[in-house]
Amino acid sequence: MILLLSVPVLLLILPASSSAQDGKQTAPFVMNFDYARFRNDATSGYLEFYYMFYCSQLKYQPEGPRLRGAIVVNTEVTKETSGEPAVKEHTVLPVVLGDTTIASQQQLVVRQAGHYIPTGRYSLHVVAYDSANPSMRDSLRLKLDVNPYTERPALSDLELCSSIKASSDRSDPYYKNAHVVIPNPTLVFGKDHPVIYVYTELYELDTAKTYRLEYDVVDNAGVSVKKVGRDRRYSVASTVEVGTLNAVSLKSGRYSLRLTLKDAVSGKATQVEKRFYVDNPSIALESAPSISPSISGAVAALSPLELDKEFQQIKYLATESEMYLINQLKDEEGKKKFLQDFWNRVEAGSDGRSPVKRADFLQSVSIANDRYSHFGKEGWRTDRGRVFILYGKPDEIERHPSEGEARPFEIWYYYQIENGVHFIFVDRTGFGDYQLVHSTKRGELRDEGWSRYLR
Repeated sequence: MILLLSVPVLLLILPASSSAQDGKQTAPFVMNFDYARFRNDATSGYLEFYYMFYCSQLKYQPEGPRLRGAIVVNTEVTKETSGEPAVKEHTVLPVVLGDTTIASQQQLVVRQAGHYIPTGRYSLHVVAYDSANPSMRDSLRLKLDVNPYTERPALSDLELCSSIKASSDRSDPYYKNAHVVIPNPTLVFGKDHPVIYVYTELYELDTAKTYRLEYDVVDNAGVSVKKVGRDRRYSVASTVEVGTLNAVSLKSGRYSLRLTLKDAVSGKATQVEKRFYVDNPSIALESAPSISPSISGAVAALSPLELDKEFQQIKYLATESEMYLINQLKDEEGKKKFLQDFWNRVEAGSDGRSPVKRADFLQSVSIANDRYSHFGKEGWRTDRGRVFILYGKPDEIERHPSEGEARPFEIWYYYQIENGVHFIFVDRTGFGDYQLVHSTKRGELRDEGWSRYLR
């Protein structure tokens, strides 16, 4: 990295653009996370982590006119080959809201942390939870490489931000390389964040050459929807590139931003890419099939509790980009607009899905609740309920009650799917909650050694 931060852990509380219903924990705990890798030296890199949390997700204790809560974040980076820890960080983020009003609870907590990491292959594991209610938590695991910058020239990762401003204030905790850079770990832009701010670092430039720098926005189908570029000569070998892109004209969905640095003469190029999401409900509705009056009226009539429950249920049908947006929406109006548009796309069979009627889906949910509910756990949340909702009634069920010390299990056969598939459920606890342990359906859990769960 050209200029490294002197403070490894930074915390910022920002106003949120989405609204909370009240101070209660009515939504799942969501951690938004992103990272970027920068150059340090020949044998190590500088790894920045970006976290964002919604204050409305926390359980607070009154403290006079204020509210006090906290978020616990555990971050581990371990070497792939040896399991040796490179980063093991336990952090408690205190959150103090100035008053008990809804506006105060709509704030966001943004955290940034930086670490020097030797080059190599690593596994990252992050767990975050509400300190007052540890069951409200979110986590992620991913693989990442910290590579030496041997190419000439080279680019750091892209950091997509909610704001970048030129600054000479080195005391600002988000200052780096003559800018104050505020990350956007949600990676969602559009109606709330119309401008995509881009920060990246360029290394090992030849000051005698002319380079072509191109920004290319590519949609989920691989089609370029926005492309800008310019020729540049650089006076120094390492520098910073700060760019902006307008997101207000993009339809809702998943995109990739590709930044290419190309030698204008030889054509030799280096490229980096970052995935991001766009939430522009008005454009999505215009481009979707005409809204069914029955869907519009049914969704508009949902109570807040019914709305939240259906929002959880539609995750069985949602695409990756829709899933990401579902986890960001917090206010009732935004959820209803999304749900209307979602069902119109699903009923029309868009995004490569087979058409599914909302009424049929909800009927399947109701049947699953009747048949597979267990000890207060609604049937649609169980493994058998999910499979029933997604694939329908099985053509045949092979039931194996408890025999000797073996646990009960069921095999569901679907003869019309992928030339015949089956699902195996085992009552692993002995209390009637059958869990999926193996399936031959593509994309489902596959475990050829599933019989070990019978013992």
